[in-house]
Amino acid sequence: MKVKTSVTLSRELIEAIDREVNCDSRSDFLERAAWEVIKRVQREARDAHDAAIYAKYGDEYNADAEDALEYQSTDW
Repeated sequence: MKVKTSVTLSRELIEAIDREVNCDSRSDFLERAAWEVIKRVQREARDAHDAAIYAKYGDEYNADAEDALEYQSTDW
């Protein structure tokens, strides 16, 4: 469901949208742009969370992986 709203934008931005963007409407363009920013912010937050986990447990995971590789390379 769409909700009508009002925003104030600079004249230069409106002119650039009208000149440069091939969209059905300014609203469509602004909605797509907002969703792209939201997805980027969510991805950055997820990446930061993952990086914190790797920083906390990375040495343990690496040691386990090295142990598994050493076991696999052993000649029986």
